[in-house]
Amino acid sequence: MTKEIDIQIACNYLLHEMAKEYKFRHFHCPNEGKRKPQYQIKLKKMGLRKGCPDFIIEYPKGKLIYIELKNEHGKLTANILKHLIL
Repeated sequence: MTKEIDIQIACNYLLHEMAKEYKFRHFHCPNEGKRKPQYQIKLKKMGLRKGCPDFIIEYPKGKLIYIELKNEHGKLTANILKHLIL
């Protein structure tokens, strides 16, 4: 089974190369992983929310693409679906 982090790293490299031709910028929202409760509270105060997609691609004139990556056994949570379906 492929680790999701490996998929994210590969996609980041691909997006970095594609951005040169298609003129967009992208970033990864570090929303995964286990954290201490104190740090989770700090991140929430800073604006981090459950369900934020793995990558956000910004095109000129305000166009956005959200990308949520999953491995072969991954499933979309309700929080992710809320964020992706606006």
